[in-house]
Amino acid sequence: MVKNKEVLTKIIEWFIVLQPVIDFLTSLSVRFSDSSLTFGIVVRVLFTGLICFYLVFLYKGRMKKAMIGYLLAVIAYGIIFIGINIWTGGLWTVVENAKMFFKIFYFLFVLFFFYARYLENGHLIGDKLLVVIFAEYAVSIFVSAVTNTSFVAYEFAEGYVGWFYAANEIGAVIAILAPVALLFAFETKKLWIKIAVGFLACFAAVYIGTKVPFYAVIGAILMLIVFYVFKTVSTKKGMETLAQGVAMVVMLTLLYQINSPMKQNSAVFSGEHFESHVIEKLEPEDPDDPGTEEPSDITESKFFLVANWFLSDRLYYAENAIVAYGEADLLHKAVGLGHHFQLKDGRTLIEMDFLALVINHGIVGFLLYMLPIIYFAILCISMLFKNIKYFFKMRYELTYTYAVLIGMGCAFLAGHVLVAPAVSVYVAIMIIKLYASFKAEKFKEVTE
Repeated sequence: MVKNKEVLTKIIEWFIVLQPVIDFLTSLSVRFSDSSLTFGIVVRVLFTGLICFYLVFLYKGRMKKAMIGYLLAVIAYGIIFIGINIWTGGLWTVVENAKMFFKIFYFLFVLFFFYARYLENGHLIGDKLLVVIFAEYAVSIFVSAVTNTSFVAYEFAEGYVGWFYAANEIGAVIAILAPVALLFAFETKKLWIKIAVGFLACFAAVYIGTKVPFYAVIGAILMLIVFYVFKTVSTKKGMETLAQGVAMVVMLTLLYQINSPMKQNSAVFSGEHFESHVIEKLEPEDPDDPGTEEPSDITESKFFLVANWFLSDRLYYAENAIVAYGEADLLHKAVGLGHHFQLKDGRTLIEMDFLALVINHGIVGFLLYMLPIIYFAILCISMLFKNIKYFFKMRYELTYTYAVLIGMGCAFLAGHVLVAPAVSVYVAIMIIKLYASFKAEKFKEVTE
């Protein structure tokens, strides 16, 4: 039994380390194959099978019945969800709904799996391992940019996605992993690691070309600078690390200014995009009409237009889906419309994860998904307030918290996090690391 668990630990670690490789092979299978069954889906289905085997036959720790029972409830919901959509939409809906159900609820399986591993033997995915994974993604972006071999990130914008498929997903991965990588760079005494990780974080932030990693990296650097300012003032130590933070800000600024994709996209976004999406639509059609009347449709209001502009048209694309859900019967409000429904003008894409959860999986699916997240949120928040006097000693706890909040914030506003197995796995890892870190209370031992 012990040997089996040691083998399992190695499989887990290799599976996590090889995530970028899996995503690369998935990118190739999506781009050069017509099959909807990608390499990533196949591998992650197998990993989910391993999770179920472990929880049922190998796991001997606390909350076993609760976790198995909850996942059985999720599976039961999935069967009902697919069955109802077959009944109302036809047999052709099975493949798309089953695939998307797995992609979304995969998060709960890996969350429970990492939680069980922690409860049984304290096993966690280490920071060094996460830094290695971060470097794999960031190096791909850097090398592909330098060699001009990157796949196209956006059809109507600049950016480098490396050799991966979706820029939004890779941007979210960088945003979630960068805080841990930057903290590791701040804490290590090896100069080459400080320089390499700092450069890769700054380069990826501005060369992917999307807002999420850019602002996430800025926020992470500023958060760490504030922490080390406090440390320097209170202990007269940490000046070198503080200087490193300032150097990263300078590096990020320089990379941004050198005609980076982020700079180019920001100029278009705040200029042409704002002009066409907000200013022109607010102008009255009749020049002699002052346009003082309130718009009859909320989609014509200034608030909606500005919000839609800020969210890169996500509200526009979700509009018809929201209307369809509002007009749906009680059964579909409960279990969701599914992922197959066609709307009158084809605007079916919902790039805001929590909204997609409600519309595609209804109130029941949304609650099933959210309850474990709420459970860990309550536990972590209660432990934070219990130990609030140690706040400025919680550098690891605050870093993991920041990573989780970035993941959840990105899921809420930009999507491509909870509905993407390649991204949601890191949110699950960060949640369990945050919980375990609060439980360990090592911040109480920090004296420097």
